[in-house]
Amino acid sequence: MLGEAEIQLEALVARMWQEGWQPAELARHARRHDPRVGRIVAAAISADHARRDRATLHPQWLAQIDTMATGGPPDGWLSDTVDAEALRVRMPLWLIIGSIALFASITPLPTIVPPPGSDPATWERADRHPGSSDDPALAKVRALLAQAESTPYEAEAEAFTTKAQELMARHAIDGALAWSRSGRQDRPTTIRLPIDDPYADQKALLLQIVAERSQCKAVQHRAYGMQSVIGFAADVSATELLYTSLLVQSHAAVQAEAATAPPGSRVRGRSFRASFLLAYSNRIDERLGEINRHVQETVAAEGAAGQGDDESDATTGSSLLPVLVARRNAVDEEVDATFGKLTSAPVRGGTDRLGWVRGALAADRAELNPSVSAAI
Repeated sequence: MLGEAEIQLEALVARMWQEGWQPAELARHARRHDPRVGRIVAAAISADHARRDRATLHPQWLAQIDTMATGGPPDGWLSDTVDAEALRVRMPLWLIIGSIALFASITPLPTIVPPPGSDPATWERADRHPGSSDDPALAKVRALLAQAESTPYEAEAEAFTTKAQELMARHAIDGALAWSRSGRQDRPTTIRLPIDDPYADQKALLLQIVAERSQCKAVQHRAYGMQSVIGFAADVSATELLYTSLLVQSHAAVQAEAATAPPGSRVRGRSFRASFLLAYSNRIDERLGEINRHVQETVAAEGAAGQGDDESDATTGSSLLPVLVARRNAVDEEVDATFGKLTSAPVRGGTDRLGWVRGALAADRAELNPSVSAAI
């Protein structure tokens, strides 16, 4: 029985690769469903990988596999997993049935990393993945945000964050203008980010806000606890960096509120925290909007001041807005082509007035200085 189940589970795993799923995503989804099912699915992924030639797999695919693969033999893996779990006699059957049922409930996702068996000639677009670390500007931004998150001193955090925002802003402008001057041949790309409980809807809202203010779009895969971010490579990377940093800052702020509250206080409750995160996200949205307008006005003024000195610099201010509109249109077209008709839903949970007030204050303390920008 176990041998037949192995064959079926491996076939289901292989089918998921052709339906857009990636190894880390599939393993995570199975763990969220049931940790024991997650271990069975992870073992099936490892067995599937063991039967493939590494030379035929995309580097991004290999990076995920190398992080999670158990390295066990491709044959007999299900029996080994059952033995390792020390399961009761009847439990393996229920877990196998549960694992197969899980696959039946999974729907396809857009393919963003070439799956096993794909033609290497099709890898070119995926090789422009925005999460790569070979961009010097984004590497500096990443380092600055890490320092801002780790320092206990507010003045240092503000300095690090301000510098990171300035680098992001200039990098985004340079990328947009370079795209226009090169004939606008580059196309938007996509990444998927995990959105974990608790407060997944509030976290998804924060990511959507940061994406929109960074000239990207965010599409939530609610059933799978993930969100797609679609945009040009540099903008998508900036979105991921800023979202991650703001999420860390919001978590630290809400923990600080709870640390000084007595046991049983409403500050420790779910309603307060949900309201806190909603208010935090809404205030971040307002501030990023203010920053974007300020930076665009600054760039336009710089372009006007440069008239007569350097023709390419002089056109920067007047050419930026049409370029940004064209890039937004390109992103919208990509979203329409990939996802078709989308629906929106409100995020609920903002009923605690104290949580709302404290969340807005925390967003103000995130030091989004209007003289620089994390998004254009």
